[in-house]
Amino acid sequence: MKEIYTSNHMWTLFEKSFLVDMADIATAPTDRKHPDRALENYVTNCAMNIIITFFNSPFSTRAPRFRYKHLHEARVYWSDSTMDDYDPFAVNIQLKQSPFSTNTRQPIFVQLLQSAFRVSQCPWLSAAQRFNVENCIRTLSEVAKNRSIAIPLDLENQVDAMFNKATILTKQTSKWRQASKTPKIERSQSQLMRLDRSIIEGLQDIVSLLEDQLKPLVQSELSLLVDVLYRPQLLFPVGTEARKKCESGGFIRRLIKHTEKLLEEKGGKNCA
Repeated sequence: MKEIYTSNHMWTLFEKSFLVDMADIATAPTDRKHPDRALENYVTNCAMNIIITFFNSPFSTRAPRFRYKHLHEARVYWSDSTMDDYDPFAVNIQLKQSPFSTNTRQPIFVQLLQSAFRVSQCPWLSAAQRFNVENCIRTLSEVAKNRSIAIPLDLENQVDAMFNKATILTKQTSKWRQASKTPKIERSQSQLMRLDRSIIEGLQDIVSLLEDQLKPLVQSELSLLVDVLYRPQLLFPVGTEARKKCESGGFIRRLIKHTEKLLEEKGGKNCA
């Protein structure tokens, strides 16, 4: 297990595979006409979980006993070197100047964080996919802070802003839960007005946050619905009876019958 962290295999995988796949789905066309759902699921589930597991492992960080030994171990970890040339007492001039060597892993780490953030901005992410991506971003952000890894200021601000929204929503929800459990007390008219105003302001904050988070999901659902209506045969495997019926117009005929039934039952709003 330790060889995974002392060798360069995982960092090569991050650079040559993960970053490429994350860039592919982050820069995909927004019209969602031909989405690569297999790649999207792989990146948002498998790749993100691998990154989280890798950096959350106890082998990825070591408790320092001596200052110079810790600095040298950090240099070995973030560089392409292996532990073969490890000397806990060797401290050269370059190490004193910077915790990273010239051939460093720091840019790959920053690119992982940046790519994960770009994926988090994709409007088609489901709730489960968004949870995985944001959990990966949170893990990488904590690693950067704990190890004093330099992150571009604009990227750091974007990550902080993303998590601040979630924090505000959580705090407001906690306040409401706490208020619902407290016993009722008699209040004056002015106190009631202030309380009503604070509740309305809290509702407005939550509505604005939910609009930002749910609007991409609504757009992706509408996009998927359009795909189903235009090409319903793609829902079924090639050569099956269901696919043949869809290709011959069976799906549309069945949809029309359902619509007529709704109209008969005064369900016009559902038809729209």
